Order: sequence, then C-alpha cells, then structure tokens
Amino acid sequence: MEVDKTSEKDHDSGGEENESMDIKVEVCVTCGSGGELLSCDKCPNIYLEVCVTCGSGGELLSCDKCPNIYHIECILPPLRRKPRGVWLCANCRERKANKDHDDTYTRAQRTGVLQNQRRCATRARLKIHGFVKSLRGGLSSDDSDDSSEVCPVTRRCRREAEDLPLHNAELQDLLAEIMKHKDAWPFVRPVQKIEVPDYYDVITKPMDFGTIKYKLNMGEYTCDEEFMSDAVLVFENCNTYNDSDADVYRCGVRLLKVFEKKSKELGLKLPEEMQDDDGAETEQPTKRKRTK
Repeated sequence: MEVDKTSEKDHDSGGEENESMDIKVEVCVTCGSGGELLSCDKCPNIYLEVCVTCGSGGELLSCDKCPNIYHIECILPPLRRKPRGVWLCANCRERKANKDHDDTYTRAQRTGVLQNQRRCATRARLKIHGFVKSLRGGLSSDDSDDSSEVCPVTRRCRREAEDLPLHNAELQDLLAEIMKHKDAWPFVRPVQKIEVPDYYDVITKPMDFGTIKYKLNMGEYTCDEEFMSDAVLVFENCNTYNDSDADVYRCGVRLLKVFEKKSKELGLKLPEEMQDDDGAETEQPTKRKRTK
C-alpha cells in the first residue's frame, strides 16, 4: 500500500507555489507498520512476515513445504538454532507421515492380493490334476485291456499329480494356523541370548516358526519334507531344553497336537518323527528335569 504525502509551503506576496513532492512508504496492509515485508505475486499488497504461532516478527524460520513461518522458540519442541537443509513444520511432517503410511498399506494390500492369487492358482492346479486323474481312472476301468499299456509320459504325469514335491498353499495355511495359536508364543521368533543366556550352549540347531515362514516365502524349501524337518526341530528343541513342568514345555506339547491335527486336515504327510510304526500320532515323551 502506498501512502502519498504532499507538503506545500506558503510563499511571499507573489503567491507562487513550489512543486509538490510525493513520498512513497511501503507498509503492511494489515498492521500499517514497516519492516521485513512479503509482497503478493498477484496484487500490489504487501504484508509483514510474522510468526504463525505468536503473531510477531523478527528472525523467522520458513517451512519448505508450505508458506508458514515460525520463530525457532515457538516451534514444538523448540529449536536451539536454525536447522540446515530442508525443514518441514509439524503439519507438513504429519501429512507426509500419513502419506507414507498409506503408500505402505497399499503396497502391503497389493502383496497380500498377489499371495492370495498364487494360492488360488495352486488350488486350481490341484483341482485340475484331481479331475484329470479321475477321468483317467474312469477310462482305465472301462478298458482294462489297454490299462497295461500306459504311456510312460502319462504315468509320470499321474505320479506328479498325486505327489507334488511342495504344497506351498497348504503349508502357508498350516503356518498361519499354528502361529496364531495361543500356545505358539515361545516359538514364533528366535530365542534371544539376552533372555536365555545358556540356550545356545544346549541347543546347537535352533529353529522357530518365524524362520520357517521366512524360508517358505523366500522359496528355500523344495519339498514338504524339508519344511516338516524344520518343524520337528522346533518341537525337539523345546523338549531338549525345557523341563517337563515348565510352561514353555507344556505349550510345545499342546502345539504339537494342533500341528499334527491341522496337517492331516490339509492332507500333508507327517514326518516319521511324528508317527509310530503303524502310522499313529506320537505323544510327547515324558522327560526328566534337565540339570542346569
């Protein structure tokens, strides 16, 4: 805003007037005072730069994302000196954090959808294999004379359909059921040495279901037997280290029964360590107290 001041002087008897002199002073259109001003890019108005917290001027710090400016002592928490590099106010930091969280959640949703699609595709392949197997069985029963002359390629396809090396979808379902069980809390992550100092002096091959899930997701298992071998190791380590009256030991006994039951429901073959000679489920052996 421009303020025009005209000063005129009276002259002698001649009545002559001096030329008027225009003085332009830049002041804030809000408070009418001068100082360090900020001009609008769209109109001729100019404004005094003030802190958005206390409303006063001085040495100010501006946000690199929005037009807000602050005193360093008005920021929460207050700053001792102006930061170097890019600085964002609290509002901009919160918006950025929310955006990053939304992006992460979107990526996680996308990943979950892809995993579900893979599981559905695996189940679809199994159903197709079963349907083809039933068709082939019907054909072989109708024509018993030709059943003895089966093409080697057909025989191999049947064998692959009956016994896939790795049932990834079923193993994922088994892990999900086990890890959410109330007795799984001691076995979902590696044992920390700071929590159990002598654990790794007793257990030379540690294993947990969190590690098993990571290995399954990363494709480190090539068959169901490798997966089951690591699962057996979890229960064997529990039995080796813990006393029979310990809470962790009792959790392991109950979780083993859940593991065996769920494996049978999913059609997964249990390892020999979990079966008797006649194929029945094994019971956790009675163990003596470990001397420490």
